[in-house]
Amino acid sequence: MPSLARSILAVIVGYMVMMLAVIVLTLIMVKTMGLKSGHPTPGYLAVNAGYSFLAAAIGGFVTASIARIKPLPHAAALAVLICVLTVVSYRGYRGNQPFWYQVAMVIVPSLCAIAGAALQARNASSTNI
Repeated sequence: MPSLARSILAVIVGYMVMMLAVIVLTLIMVKTMGLKSGHPTPGYLAVNAGYSFLAAAIGGFVTASIARIKPLPHAAALAVLICVLTVVSYRGYRGNQPFWYQVAMVIVPSLCAIAGAALQARNASSTNI
């Protein structure tokens, strides 16, 4: 596969894996916590943040695994994509979620994606010794 196509695919698949995990876990949490639409509880926000951070790390890991070469720049591209799409999506949630939560959900998942890629890069380099 050509390098540019592999790079684009790595970022897109990493993002899709992250979003699929978040969607599935959100559906499970909404069902188990009995939440009403538009009124998240503080407990739900905390749990959502936790699994969203984990999902972002997994997305970064997947991105780095697919990219193989220069995994951290690919994870940085994923991090930028996460930031941009999160900011765009949160414009519709203004007033329904605390400001601190929205800021954390823009910044921390991007850092987690890079951490996930760094973990994969470390694992890949240790198996190549």
